[in-house]
Amino acid sequence: MSMPLVEAAASGPAQIRIGRCGACGHRYFPFQPLGCERCGAHGATQSPILVPARGSVLAAVGVWKHRSPGIEAPFQVADVLLDAGVKVRALIDADPCRPATLGTPVSGIVVQAGDTPVAPLRFTVVGERA
Repeated sequence: MSMPLVEAAASGPAQIRIGRCGACGHRYFPFQPLGCERCGAHGATQSPILVPARGSVLAAVGVWKHRSPGIEAPFQVADVLLDAGVKVRALIDADPCRPATLGTPVSGIVVQAGDTPVAPLRFTVVGERA
């Protein structure tokens, strides 16, 4: 049985399922039970944990042409450093003409995309850092 990568929360940001190595404590995304990418510990030492989808923007870019079905351009993609210390890449609800800047705080939400292949996690800007 596969586990979803994200889960909606009753209140606050969505929850993201990341991996944690029981041998060295390394955290990573997405969770996989094969083994630790840092210390090489066997897969049995790996465990999934849920963390809040809250963090800050590391980089963002506007996308103006996109051929795959399910998402219409333009849109914005961002690398987000979660407060839990793990980097994820996802869509961000922001004007693609003004990509989010380094350090912009964001919070994740789960979106329903119907029958399209769009990932269910999207980030929204929750304010600007000075």
